[in-house]
Amino acid sequence: MQQPIPSILVDTDTTAPRMHSIMPDYIRGAYEATNHLIAKGHQRIAFIQGSNKYRSLVERFHGYACALLDAGIPIDHNLIQPAISSGIPNKGFREMKALLEGGHEFDAVFCASDRTALGALDALRDKQIRVPEDLALMGFDNVAQSGHTMPPLTTVDVFKTELGVRAIDILHQQINDSSEQLAVRTLTQTQLVVRQSA
Repeated sequence: MQQPIPSILVDTDTTAPRMHSIMPDYIRGAYEATNHLIAKGHQRIAFIQGSNKYRSLVERFHGYACALLDAGIPIDHNLIQPAISSGIPNKGFREMKALLEGGHEFDAVFCASDRTALGALDALRDKQIRVPEDLALMGFDNVAQSGHTMPPLTTVDVFKTELGVRAIDILHQQINDSSEQLAVRTLTQTQLVVRQSA
C-alpha cells in the first residue's frame, strides 16, 4: 500500500479528508481590528473587500461583520465595496473612489489588505481627505511598507515567520509518524498593530 506523502497547505484550506492546513486566524484578527475602530467611536465603518476567490479575504470580511453585529451596529451594504481593481497595480484606489462617490457617509474604512489600504490612502489624499482627522483607515497583513506611509497604517500582523515555522514542525511530525491521521486545521495568532491612521 502506498504511503501518503507528508504535506501541508499554508495560508489556505481544503476539504480533503487527510490534508493538514495552517493559516492565520483571519476572522479573529478582523474582529479585533473592527472592535478597535468601534472603541475609537466609529459607527459608520466601510469595508473594502478583496476577491471572493481567496478564503483569507472572505474570512476577514466575516470578522468585520461579526464585530459590527456583536456591537449592535447593523451591516450597511452601501458601505461594503467589492473589489473592482483585479489585475490593476494600485489596488484599493478605485474602490476608495467608488465609496466616496457613492454618497453614503462613513467615518472609517477597513481594507481587506494593506495593499488595498495603500491604494485607498492615495485616493483619499487626492480628495484632500485627511487620515485620521477626517477618516480612519485600517489595513491587514502588516507589510513592511505599512509602517512608512503618511500617516503610518494601523493594521493586523499575521506573523508569517511563525506560520512557516509551525508548518515545518507539522511536516516533521508527519515524517516521523506515518500512521494515518485525520485532517487538522491549525490557526495561528494575529495581532493588532496600532499606528496613526486609526
